[in-house]
Amino acid sequence: MVRNILEDGLDGDHIPLPKIRAPVLAKILEYWKMEADTDAENLADAKETFLTGLKYSELLECMIAANFMDAQSLLTATVSFFAKRIANKTPDEIRLELGITTPFLPGEIEQAMENNKWVFLKKSEGSYDVCK
Repeated sequence: MVRNILEDGLDGDHIPLPKIRAPVLAKILEYWKMEADTDAENLADAKETFLTGLKYSELLECMIAANFMDAQSLLTATVSFFAKRIANKTPDEIRLELGITTPFLPGEIEQAMENNKWVFLKKSEGSYDVCK
């Protein structure tokens, strides 16, 4: 996206990136500088080190920004890194690592139980009763 804007010419001296917060853009520029300054044989380790230093929120924002800007190298690196961090974890472990206290909004559990009563049925004497 940025390359296309530069090739097509700018209106003024600014590149419009309204969906990307300044601190995230600074991290992206830092990543690109690291990528440009690192030789090919050390690049994988340098990417791993760089991405390890990011909080989950920063990693996710960089991932979204990379997708928005069509920055394939950064998008591939962030998605792969994120996938490795949550691989082989249970949903509860992932929620804990991401700081998600509950996957449901208030009232959603009750609504889900109401909509899916059959899941909460137990067999008793030839019929089913609702478990609570």
